[in-house]
Amino acid sequence: MPVIFVGKVNSPDDVKYLESEYSADYIAVGRALVADSEFIGKIEGKVKGLFRPCLECSQGCLGGVKRGKGLQCLVDPTVGKIEPRQVEAEGAKSFAVVGGGLSGMEAAVSLREKGYNVDLYEMGELGGQFVLASLTPNKQSMGRLIPYYTAKLSNSGVRLIKSEAKPEDLLSGYDSVVLATGAKDSIPSIPGLVNYRTSDILLDSELPTGKKVLIIGGGLTGVDIATALITRNNQVIIVKRTTDFGQDMEMISKKLSLKMMKEKNVVFSDYTRIKKIEGSTVYALRNEEDITFSDIDLIIVSTGMKSNNPLQEVLENKVPVYVIGDADKIGDAQDAIADAYFTAAGL
Repeated sequence: MPVIFVGKVNSPDDVKYLESEYSADYIAVGRALVADSEFIGKIEGKVKGLFRPCLECSQGCLGGVKRGKGLQCLVDPTVGKIEPRQVEAEGAKSFAVVGGGLSGMEAAVSLREKGYNVDLYEMGELGGQFVLASLTPNKQSMGRLIPYYTAKLSNSGVRLIKSEAKPEDLLSGYDSVVLATGAKDSIPSIPGLVNYRTSDILLDSELPTGKKVLIIGGGLTGVDIATALITRNNQVIIVKRTTDFGQDMEMISKKLSLKMMKEKNVVFSDYTRIKKIEGSTVYALRNEEDITFSDIDLIIVSTGMKSNNPLQEVLENKVPVYVIGDADKIGDAQDAIADAYFTAAGL
């Protein structure tokens, strides 16, 4: 009897595994076709090119439908949208793209594919804030995206410049400059808030173990950090000014994360505002009543981001400047990629 294999068949390796291990008669593919409409053609060797990876995140596809915005995709900005009119490349123009996060990489690749000469400035690791995305439980599949973009950059001929982009560099021969300089942590003004960490704690070679941790900020990033810390036997308290912990998370991921946190006895303190910090003691108001968190070993601040755009004012009126991604407006990964793609389409 023929058997159809279905469920999380999202990569060429998944297909090969089912064929080699189970001699699959039929294989059903779903979200992989949303991320890459040419997935089947590439599997069969009829279409050349890299596989645009499905991240199994459900953020654009299932999330878009549930939000009433229709089918979308984090990695393919054209899904569910009218394909933009691509402005034809005008000769061998040269573009500088500053910042190698998702927005910067997408812009660099898109501009290069149009025929422009592109230099991408990034003095650190490619990927920007998205390097953190795969470092929390159940999100390892998010790690597929940065290798895809690095391969695209290499294959397309974008020149990667591993140094700081200085104004004098950007004003020396480029026809236009795209600023994708991302965002930086927005740190609240709290008396005594001196020793703290941010989401960069996820990059540590080894997370703290057996500590009492207070996370200030209960949005997506705060919840992600909490899920990583509870796997190391840490006692976690997470505070939020409102009550919607995991706000802006994809619904399924949010439910799984909050369930995991509750099972590990994470303390959720909603409607809480931190007043001051003295040593290991944190004084706060919850519903306008005084509360105290004592014997805190580690404070992590996750209260959002703010745009980082130090170059626009210096460059404007000297060279055409386009600001994209978080440098323009704080958003998520899907916003960053879409903004870069549609901006490049019009250049």
